[in-house]
Amino acid sequence: MLKTNGTSISMSAKASPHENALAERVNGILKGEYGLDRLLEDQPKAIVKVDQSMASYNLKRPHDSIGGSSPEQKHNEDHWN
Repeated sequence: MLKTNGTSISMSAKASPHENALAERVNGILKGEYGLDRLLEDQPKAIVKVDQSMASYNLKRPHDSIGGSSPEQKHNEDHWN
């Protein structure tokens, strides 16, 4: 079905299967913490929900691996230091 619709199956760059683990981790968080594992009403509502979830993940959610900062906070710290 993916190939029929012109969708790439892998979430990583060609010949970089190790990147799939990171993508799967993020997908697991989006499904488990943001409810993206549920059937959504329609595609426009799904797009809004994914956009909201990604914004929260990147802008608000604290990440233990970066000292409790959000990815956006960490990026700004690294960029300006």
